[in-house]
Amino acid sequence: MKTVYVCSDTVTGIFSAVYDAWRAGTKAEERGIALRDCLEMELFCDYVQVEETERKAAAVDGMIRKNLGLFAYRNIYQAVLESVAYSLLHIMESMTDSDEGSSGIAIEKIILVGGGARSAIWKQIFADVTGLAVYTPATEIEAPLGDAFLAAAGAGFITDFDCIHAWVTMNPPVLPNKENHELYKKHFAIYKKLYPALKELMAERSELLSTL
Repeated sequence: MKTVYVCSDTVTGIFSAVYDAWRAGTKAEERGIALRDCLEMELFCDYVQVEETERKAAAVDGMIRKNLGLFAYRNIYQAVLESVAYSLLHIMESMTDSDEGSSGIAIEKIILVGGGARSAIWKQIFADVTGLAVYTPATEIEAPLGDAFLAAAGAGFITDFDCIHAWVTMNPPVLPNKENHELYKKHFAIYKKLYPALKELMAERSELLSTL
């Protein structure tokens, strides 16, 4: 039976899944990884939720650097960052467009928080792939600040929800590079065709492997 390691679409998540699959020590065809938000479960597979840690990610990071060299490391790392940005854009398109046409929802900007917000290259990739300005908070107190605001509102100390804007200060936006955006649009069109084109072949291969 094939074991599929399910992770989030972050660098830490993907590298942690690679680590778990590598540590399993089974044959390559008996293991795989899948993104949690894009998962389509198949028969004869065991799905394992990955415990995502910086330690696992650092181990895979070091393994790539040591065995493949810095040039390959940079290409792989950038490909991971771009894949996450493509995934985000795909989700955004599903929110704004449907089979019946436009949903009427317009996404005007991206607010990025957490670990990815610290990476200058990742912010630029998000901006270039989506064609939108990327904003990040000036302070890294995101969820706790929201929790405090909700607690104050629940206790009746805050009645005007718009005052949250006074609690948060944004850094200057990272703007998309138009030339890069046009190039990413062409690659994204191919990206969207990959899974439909490979879906039946992947299912046939999975069925074949289950009989071995």
